[in-house]
Amino acid sequence: MECSEDRLKQVGRGVRRVGVDETRDEPNRIVDAQAAAKQRNTADKPFFWRVASGVLYAEMAYTRSIRPPLLTEWESERVQAFKNRDSRARWMAGRALAKVLVKERLSLPGIVEIREGADGEPLVYSDGFPMPDVWLGISVRHNRISCVLADRPVALETRQVRAEEGHLVDHFLERSEQRILRRALGNAQTVRSAGWAIKEAAQRAARMRRTTELRDVALTSDFGVHVGDSTKLDVLALRVVDDIAVAIVGRFLVEERQTVRIVLDAAAREDATPRLQAAFERSMVRARRIADARMRWQPLRPDLSEG
Repeated sequence: MECSEDRLKQVGRGVRRVGVDETRDEPNRIVDAQAAAKQRNTADKPFFWRVASGVLYAEMAYTRSIRPPLLTEWESERVQAFKNRDSRARWMAGRALAKVLVKERLSLPGIVEIREGADGEPLVYSDGFPMPDVWLGISVRHNRISCVLADRPVALETRQVRAEEGHLVDHFLERSEQRILRRALGNAQTVRSAGWAIKEAAQRAARMRRTTELRDVALTSDFGVHVGDSTKLDVLALRVVDDIAVAIVGRFLVEERQTVRIVLDAAAREDATPRLQAAFERSMVRARRIADARMRWQPLRPDLSEG
């Protein structure tokens, strides 16, 4: 179910749905929505995106005109715990957009309740219990509100790396990982922002922020993400606007086409060329074939060694 325009109007003034990317064919391709991004004035308009089947993303500017959401008793007590007025306002703004997504997508009656888990992750509650198979991510950073709602493990992170912070990111973002992102994003500064966002989002999706460090998260050439030694995730989407990177990390379903969707503005795309784009797409297909071949070959190795 798509988020209706009327629902989004309840969040802020002048809100309307802008741009929905629903490309579902051609596996292992990056959907470059640069043309659509140029038509959006991201400073004051919301952005709604169907990332994959069952994965919805919404984004809007963080302004004072955002209407506070209706709160449950638990949420009201949580708000009172904030000592900082700005932190309280950001928490409320994130819930305002998230509750619209949840209400429209899940058709829940009454007031939508969003609590927090042990790691601070947002959890959708119903009748006093967390709802199964409902994953929610909220980010209020860099004057932007971002939310993702999914029927599978998923999380998002928003990052903007300034030039003087580049050396910090280089400590946990390997050169090989930067080359992978450089082929798709072009701009070195944008690469660092996206790499940082991907790794933090992966930690959140795996619920391993307390047990892993960013250097424990590895990005592969097919945009797979390994958290530690046991958890395998995928980059579902990247959105880069005004040097700010939003990464959505989760898992592709077995039956769906594995398509990484990327929305770039002109600045982030400045060094990327059609030739590089085509080369990157070929590398993704090649990497996927190699990974599939290894999976097929692995079960045969014990039998071969015994023979």
